[in-house]
Amino acid sequence: MQEYQSGGEYQPVYEPHEIMRRRREKKWPWFGGAAMTDKNVEKQSETLLKCIEIVKTGTLRRIKELRQDKMVLAISELASVWDIGKKVAHDLFREGYRSLHDLRYGVDAERARQYGLKAPLPSAIRPDRAGKCRLTRAQLLGLQHHEHLKERVPREEIAQAVDQAREAVLSLLPDHLCDGLKIEGVGSYRRGKLHSGDIDILISHEDGRTHHADEDGNELVPRLVSVLKDKMGMVIDVLKVRC
Repeated sequence: MQEYQSGGEYQPVYEPHEIMRRRREKKWPWFGGAAMTDKNVEKQSETLLKCIEIVKTGTLRRIKELRQDKMVLAISELASVWDIGKKVAHDLFREGYRSLHDLRYGVDAERARQYGLKAPLPSAIRPDRAGKCRLTRAQLLGLQHHEHLKERVPREEIAQAVDQAREAVLSLLPDHLCDGLKIEGVGSYRRGKLHSGDIDILISHEDGRTHHADEDGNELVPRLVSVLKDKMGMVIDVLKVRC
């Protein structure tokens, strides 16, 4: 945490209590300033009022309202598809899509009337006359494997995946790089969780240098993905490859 001192040169302040004290002295209308000392509720900040509501009731009215908001629920469902995200979900909602069913099969005339649309919508996964789909390749794969991607991965399965990745990497690297190679499961797996949302594998080397490509410029990650998919059958589809 940092704060500016009044006058003079800028000096960072890292002590939270000191920052709170200065805020109160300046009576800045924020959560830690006048809002904490002024008994006039109208002058209190929205953040403080929300905290008071949570302490008194154990919940927040605004959260209950959002959980019943049809637009929020629809956008949340659309954004649950891998690589769609909130922005694209908002765009899809404005176009008339309200669910994963709509993306897959389109919006027929009856549902279009229910949604208040002027006309039905085609499926977002089928190419139009120009051969283009509404969704990108990665989004199509995300929709195709949506239910599978939501499943939690057992710890034992992650350990097997790490072993397979180690075997694949060793088959791609020259012998002089195999010594000092480190391949480990990280994320929630390393923190000891019994189940994880995905599998995070860290590949590094004790020499501290990058070995992302061989002498001919062939990058390791695409080759590794190819081995895991075509030779070992560990990878079903490739959503994206980031090197």
